[in-house]
Order: sequence, then structure tokens, then C-alpha cells
Amino acid sequence: MNYSTTSQSAVSLTKHAKYRVEQRCVCNQALELLALHGFDSPARGGCVRRELRNCQVSELYELGYPLNVIEKALRLEAVFSEIETVVTVYQRTPRNCRIRTSKRRLAAQQARRDWRKL
Repeated sequence: MNYSTTSQSAVSLTKHAKYRVEQRCVCNQALELLALHGFDSPARGGCVRRELRNCQVSELYELGYPLNVIEKALRLEAVFSEIETVVTVYQRTPRNCRIRTSKRRLAAQQARRDWRKL
């Protein structure tokens, strides 16, 4: 595959998405890879969330994508509209990590558990 280092991308972006790509230093090549080979899951407003899965790494490498671009794309998730325009892009949180909560929230959760026991 022939990659260019310019900011031109085959993926169409909304104004908000352009801002987020610049703000979050998203690699255009990784975004294109995500757009072409990502798995879709439903999102709000008729949009779809698209992400790459670990099981695709060897297949994408065999197709000629550089490993560093694949790794960058694995850490991304993008929301696409019905007309295949990127609405926003963000870093994926690992599915198996526990979201950290504040002490106040933990105290409230514990209080609810204690209240239910009564």
C-alpha cells in the first residue's frame, strides 16, 4: 500500500471531527484503516461506532498495512454518520479495565447497597 504523509485523507470529516482529529493527534492513516476495515456497532442518532479488533491484526498486516498504523488504529474508535462521514474520533478505553470512580461515588454506592439490605 502506498501511504502519504500529507494531511489529505480519503475519509470525509465533519467540522467537529476535524477539530477532534487535530486536538487528539489522530493519525490519518489509522483513521482510513479504521474506516475501511473496522467493525460497526450501533450508536445514537442512526450513527455507528467503528473499531478494529485484535483478531484482525495479522490479516491487516498481510494486506500490507504497517504495524505501527495498525497499532494506532487499534487504540481508536470513530463515530460515522449514515453517509459514512466521521462525526468524532476518540481513544478507546480497554473493555476489561475498571473505570475509576471517586470516593464520593463509591460512598454513595455503598450507602445504596446498605439501604437495600434493610
